[in-house]
Amino acid sequence: AITGGGILTCNVLDITVVGTIGTPGATGVWTGPNNFTSTQDTIVVSQPGIYQYEVTALNGCISQPDINIPQNIQAPQAVTASGGLLNCTFPTITLQGGSSTTGVIYSWTGPGGFVSSQQNPPVTNPGTYTLVVTDPVNGCTTQTSTQVTQDPTIPDISVVSDSLTCTVKTVTLNATGADTYSWSPAATLSCSNCASPVASPANDITYRLHGETIFGCKGD
Repeated sequence: AITGGGILTCNVLDITVVGTIGTPGATGVWTGPNNFTSTQDTIVVSQPGIYQYEVTALNGCISQPDINIPQNIQAPQAVTASGGLLNCTFPTITLQGGSSTTGVIYSWTGPGGFVSSQQNPPVTNPGTYTLVVTDPVNGCTTQTSTQVTQDPTIPDISVVSDSLTCTVKTVTLNATGADTYSWSPAATLSCSNCASPVASPANDITYRLHGETIFGCKGD
Protein backbone atom coordinates (compact mmCIF):
# COMPACT_ATOMS: atom_id res chain seq x y z
CA ALA A 1 0.00 0.00 0.00
CA ILE A 2 1.04 3.60 -0.61
CA THR A 3 0.06 6.45 1.73
CA GLY A 4 0.85 10.15 1.82
CA GLY A 5 1.16 12.33 -1.25
CA GLY A 6 -0.14 15.77 -2.08
CA ILE A 7 0.56 18.67 -4.43
CA LEU A 8 3.89 20.46 -4.80
CA THR A 9 3.48 24.25 -4.68
CA CYS A 10 5.57 27.35 -4.00
CA ASN A 11 4.81 26.77 -0.30
CA VAL A 12 5.07 22.96 -0.32
CA LEU A 13 8.51 22.13 -1.68
CA ASP A 14 8.59 18.43 -0.79
CA ILE A 15 6.12 15.67 0.01
CA THR A 16 6.44 12.50 2.09
CA VAL A 17 5.22 9.21 0.61
CA VAL A 18 5.15 5.92 2.53
CA GLY A 19 5.18 2.43 1.02
CA THR A 20 3.91 -0.36 3.30
CA ILE A 21 4.69 -4.04 2.60
CA GLY A 22 2.23 -6.53 4.04
CA THR A 23 3.93 -9.71 2.75
CA PRO A 24 6.62 -11.15 5.04
CA GLY A 25 10.06 -11.22 3.46
CA ALA A 26 9.10 -9.04 0.47
CA THR A 27 11.28 -6.08 -0.52
CA GLY A 28 10.42 -2.79 -2.20
CA VAL A 29 12.15 -0.33 -4.52
CA TRP A 30 10.90 3.14 -5.43
CA THR A 31 11.46 4.61 -8.89
CA GLY A 32 10.39 7.99 -10.20
CA PRO A 33 11.16 11.08 -12.32
CA ASN A 34 14.76 12.10 -13.09
CA ASN A 35 16.04 8.55 -12.40
CA PHE A 36 14.82 8.65 -8.82
CA THR A 37 15.36 5.37 -6.91
CA SER A 38 15.17 4.41 -3.25
CA THR A 39 14.98 1.24 -1.19
CA GLN A 40 13.56 3.09 1.82
CA ASP A 41 9.93 2.55 2.73
CA THR A 42 9.45 6.30 3.31
CA ILE A 43 10.61 8.76 0.68
CA VAL A 44 10.59 12.56 0.45
CA VAL A 45 10.09 13.84 -3.10
CA SER A 46 10.45 17.30 -4.60
CA GLN A 47 9.77 16.58 -8.28
CA PRO A 48 6.30 16.08 -9.79
CA GLY A 49 5.46 12.88 -11.62
CA ILE A 50 4.63 9.20 -11.18
CA TYR A 51 6.36 7.32 -8.36
CA GLN A 52 6.18 3.53 -8.50
CA TYR A 53 6.78 1.17 -5.59
CA GLU A 54 7.86 -2.22 -6.92
CA VAL A 55 7.47 -4.92 -4.27
CA THR A 56 8.96 -8.36 -4.87
CA ALA A 57 7.88 -11.35 -2.73
CA LEU A 58 10.10 -14.30 -1.84
CA ASN A 59 8.38 -16.38 -4.55
CA GLY A 60 9.31 -13.82 -7.22
CA CYS A 61 5.85 -12.35 -7.62
CA ILE A 62 5.84 -8.57 -8.10
CA SER A 63 3.37 -5.82 -7.17
CA GLN A 64 3.81 -2.34 -8.70
CA PRO A 65 1.50 0.27 -7.15
CA ASP A 66 2.21 3.90 -8.01
CA ILE A 67 1.22 7.42 -6.98
CA ASN A 68 1.06 10.64 -8.95
CA ILE A 69 2.57 13.77 -7.37
CA PRO A 70 1.20 16.83 -9.22
CA GLN A 71 2.62 20.35 -9.08
CA ASN A 72 1.02 23.81 -9.03
CA ILE A 73 3.60 26.60 -9.27
CA GLN A 74 1.67 28.95 -11.56
CA ALA A 75 2.52 32.51 -10.52
CA PRO A 76 -0.11 35.30 -10.71
CA GLN A 77 -0.53 36.40 -14.32
CA ALA A 78 -0.63 39.81 -16.04
CA VAL A 79 0.47 41.72 -12.93
CA THR A 80 0.50 45.49 -13.41
CA ALA A 81 1.40 48.49 -11.27
CA SER A 82 1.14 52.18 -12.09
CA GLY A 83 2.06 55.34 -10.20
CA GLY A 84 1.71 58.97 -11.27
CA LEU A 85 2.75 62.57 -10.65
CA LEU A 86 2.50 64.41 -7.34
CA ASN A 87 2.14 68.18 -7.57
CA CYS A 88 0.47 71.13 -5.87
CA THR A 89 -2.91 70.20 -7.35
CA PHE A 90 -2.58 66.50 -6.52
CA PRO A 91 -0.51 66.10 -3.30
CA THR A 92 -1.91 62.57 -3.03
CA ILE A 93 -2.27 60.00 -5.82
CA THR A 94 -3.58 56.44 -5.86
CA LEU A 95 -1.36 53.57 -6.93
CA GLN A 96 -3.03 51.08 -9.26
CA GLY A 97 -2.34 47.34 -8.95
CA GLY A 98 -3.90 44.52 -10.94
CA SER A 99 -3.69 40.89 -12.02
CA SER A 100 -5.68 38.63 -14.31
CA THR A 101 -5.48 35.92 -11.63
CA THR A 102 -8.50 36.08 -9.33
CA GLY A 103 -8.36 36.01 -5.54
CA VAL A 104 -4.77 37.23 -5.25
CA ILE A 105 -3.26 39.13 -2.32
CA TYR A 106 -1.61 42.53 -2.86
CA SER A 107 1.37 43.82 -0.90
CA TRP A 108 2.96 47.24 -1.56
CA THR A 109 6.19 48.64 -0.17
CA GLY A 110 7.74 52.03 -0.87
CA PRO A 111 9.75 55.00 0.38
CA GLY A 112 9.63 56.11 3.99
CA GLY A 113 8.70 52.63 5.24
CA PHE A 114 5.45 52.62 3.26
CA VAL A 115 3.52 49.32 3.36
CA SER A 116 -0.03 48.53 2.29
CA SER A 117 -2.19 45.49 1.63
CA GLN A 118 -4.69 47.50 -0.42
CA GLN A 119 -4.90 46.85 -4.13
CA ASN A 120 -4.94 50.60 -4.88
CA PRO A 121 -3.46 52.53 -1.94
CA PRO A 122 -3.06 56.33 -1.74
CA VAL A 123 0.50 57.73 -1.46
CA THR A 124 2.03 61.15 -0.80
CA ASN A 125 5.76 60.53 -1.33
CA PRO A 126 7.71 60.24 -4.59
CA GLY A 127 9.91 57.22 -5.25
CA THR A 128 9.83 53.58 -6.32
CA TYR A 129 6.88 51.46 -5.15
CA THR A 130 7.11 47.67 -5.35
CA LEU A 131 4.06 45.43 -5.67
CA VAL A 132 4.13 41.72 -4.76
CA VAL A 133 1.06 39.74 -5.81
CA THR A 134 0.54 36.36 -4.13
CA ASP A 135 -1.76 33.52 -5.13
CA PRO A 136 -3.02 32.15 -1.77
CA VAL A 137 -3.81 28.78 -3.35
CA ASN A 138 -0.19 27.87 -4.07
CA GLY A 139 1.83 30.67 -2.45
CA CYS A 140 3.43 31.71 -5.74
CA THR A 141 4.23 35.38 -6.27
CA THR A 142 4.85 37.89 -9.04
CA GLN A 143 6.64 41.17 -8.40
CA THR A 144 6.68 44.45 -10.29
CA SER A 145 7.32 48.11 -9.51
CA THR A 146 6.32 51.61 -10.55
CA GLN A 147 7.49 55.18 -10.10
CA VAL A 148 5.80 58.11 -8.41
CA THR A 149 7.32 61.43 -9.47
CA GLN A 150 6.86 64.91 -8.07
CA ASP A 151 6.75 68.45 -9.46
CA PRO A 152 6.36 70.86 -6.54
CA THR A 153 8.00 73.76 -8.35
CA ILE A 154 6.87 77.12 -6.97
CA PRO A 155 6.69 79.70 -9.78
CA ASP A 156 9.62 82.10 -9.79
CA ILE A 157 7.71 85.27 -10.64
CA SER A 158 9.45 88.43 -11.78
CA VAL A 159 7.91 91.76 -12.77
CA VAL A 160 9.38 94.52 -14.93
CA SER A 161 7.75 97.98 -14.82
CA ASP A 162 8.52 101.67 -15.38
CA SER A 163 7.75 104.96 -13.68
CA LEU A 164 4.96 107.42 -14.35
CA THR A 165 5.87 110.99 -15.22
CA CYS A 166 4.04 114.13 -16.25
CA THR A 167 4.23 112.92 -19.84
CA VAL A 168 4.08 109.18 -19.26
CA LYS A 169 0.60 108.49 -17.91
CA THR A 170 0.60 104.69 -18.28
CA VAL A 171 3.13 101.87 -17.85
CA THR A 172 3.03 98.22 -18.82
CA LEU A 173 3.73 95.65 -16.12
CA ASN A 174 5.46 92.57 -17.55
CA ALA A 175 5.33 89.37 -15.49
CA THR A 176 7.02 86.01 -16.17
CA GLY A 177 7.47 82.69 -14.39
CA ALA A 178 3.91 81.37 -14.03
CA ASP A 179 1.16 80.00 -16.24
CA THR A 180 -1.72 82.11 -14.88
CA TYR A 181 -1.65 85.51 -13.20
CA SER A 182 -3.87 87.56 -10.90
CA TRP A 183 -3.12 91.24 -10.19
CA SER A 184 -4.51 93.43 -7.43
CA PRO A 185 -5.80 96.05 -7.07
CA ALA A 186 -7.39 95.61 -10.46
CA ALA A 187 -9.25 98.93 -10.79
CA THR A 188 -6.40 100.80 -12.52
CA LEU A 189 -5.23 97.92 -14.72
CA SER A 190 -6.26 97.09 -18.26
CA CYS A 191 -6.63 93.43 -17.20
CA SER A 192 -6.18 91.67 -13.89
CA ASN A 193 -5.45 88.14 -15.14
CA CYS A 194 -2.94 88.73 -17.93
CA ALA A 195 0.85 88.69 -17.87
CA SER A 196 1.29 92.27 -19.12
CA PRO A 197 -1.47 94.63 -17.99
CA VAL A 198 -1.32 98.37 -18.63
CA ALA A 199 -1.40 100.41 -15.40
CA SER A 200 -2.76 103.97 -15.23
CA PRO A 201 -2.91 104.95 -11.54
CA ALA A 202 -3.43 108.55 -10.46
CA ASN A 203 -0.88 108.28 -7.64
CA ASP A 204 1.89 106.04 -6.39
CA ILE A 205 0.57 102.50 -6.00
CA THR A 206 1.85 99.02 -5.18
CA TYR A 207 0.48 96.16 -7.21
CA ARG A 208 0.43 92.62 -5.92
CA LEU A 209 0.84 89.68 -8.30
CA HIS A 210 -0.26 86.10 -7.63
CA GLY A 211 0.87 83.37 -10.04
CA GLU A 212 0.16 79.69 -10.45
CA THR A 213 1.61 76.89 -12.57
CA ILE A 214 -0.53 74.39 -14.47
CA PHE A 215 0.13 71.95 -11.59
CA GLY A 216 -1.40 74.33 -9.03
CA CYS A 217 1.83 75.54 -7.41
CA LYS A 218 1.48 79.15 -6.25
CA GLY A 219 3.77 82.13 -5.86
CA ASP A 220 3.45 85.86 -5.08
